Amino acid sequence: MGNPETSTSYRTVSALFYITGGLGAVLFISTAAFTLLAGVRPSEYFGDVGGGFIQDMNDGSYVLFAALFGIISAFEILAARWLRIKPTRGVTLGWVLLPPGFLLSIGFVLPIWLVLDPIKAVLLVAGGRSDQS
Repeated sequence: MGNPETSTSYRTVSALFYITGGLGAVLFISTAAFTLLAGVRPSEYFGDVGGGFIQDMNDGSYVLFAALFGIISAFEILAARWLRIKPTRGVTLGWVLLPPGFLLSIGFVLPIWLVLDPIKAVLLVAGGRSDQS
């Protein structure tokens, strides 16, 4: 159960953190599966995507950044949960996760994050303002 005093902005941003965190976890797991289990090099299955700073990476660096993205995604799920039960803690974690998540979304060319991260920032600010009034 969530905190009944949680504002609508925090509930909405919590849902967005669940969406981006869940999608990021799926991307990380699929990258790990293709790389480790199938023996496919990341440049082979992401070469057609193009763009971003991942285009010129070697495979080891790509896996490192994919792991970082997976860790950020796991913490986004935690932030989403905290926004529901302990909003102050969730807001703090949300603000910490937004910049690296946004930069990695540029590098991995993930348009949904490029759209949702600014929306999450606006909703975090709106939730903070509603708490003050």
